[in-house]
Amino acid sequence: MTMIFVYIIFGFCFFTALVILLSETRVYASNYNQEFFVRLTVAGCGMAYSITRKQTTMIIGRYRKVFKKSESKPKAKKEKPKAVKREKKKERGQLSWSIKAKSIKAFLLFGSRVLSRLKYDIGQVAIRPAISNPALAGMSYGWGAAFLGAFPELGRKITYAPVFNGGDSTYEGELTLSIKNRQFCYPLYRLYQDLPIWIIIKQRYFK
Repeated sequence: MTMIFVYIIFGFCFFTALVILLSETRVYASNYNQEFFVRLTVAGCGMAYSITRKQTTMIIGRYRKVFKKSESKPKAKKEKPKAVKREKKKERGQLSWSIKAKSIKAFLLFGSRVLSRLKYDIGQVAIRPAISNPALAGMSYGWGAAFLGAFPELGRKITYAPVFNGGDSTYEGELTLSIKNRQFCYPLYRLYQDLPIWIIIKQRYFK
C-alpha cells in the first residue's frame, strides 16, 4: 500500500513537471484609466495583482479567486528590555573579487540568453506627456514621430502626442511577455557551467 502511494506521488510530480516544461510563462501588464494591472501565469496558473486597487487574484485555469484586502489595525510595538543582548550572527567568509566578477558575468550572460528567447507583444500604447512649453512640446512630437517613423511596426502600435495645455500626463497600453519553459534549460545549464558554484560554497561557508 505504501509503495502504491509513493508511485502515485511520483507519477503526479512527474506529470506536473512535464506539463510545466511543455507550457510557457506569460507576463501581462496593462495600464488603462489609471489602473495598473500585472498578471503572471505558468501553464495557465498564476497570480494577478492590481496595483491601483491593491487586490490579488489567484488564477487556476478558468477559476478565479479574489483575495480581499484585509484592513488590519496597526499593532502596538512591544518595547524590548535593554538588558537583552543580541545574539551574534555566525560569521561567513568573504568572496574574492575574481569570484564576484565571474558570478556577475555568469548572471549577465544568463540574462542575455533568456532575453534572446523572450517574445513580446505590444498592444495599443498611448503616450501623452505633459509639457508646459508649447515649443518644447512641438519639438518632442517631431522627435517622437521621426523615431516611430523609423520603426513602422512600433509606429502602428504606439501613439505619441505631448500635452501642452495644462493637462496631466497619461500613459496607457498593454504589454505581453512570453517564453517557453523548456527554453530555460540551456541558459540554466550554461549558468551552471559559468558560475563557480563549488568555489563560492567553499569560500562562503568553509574557511
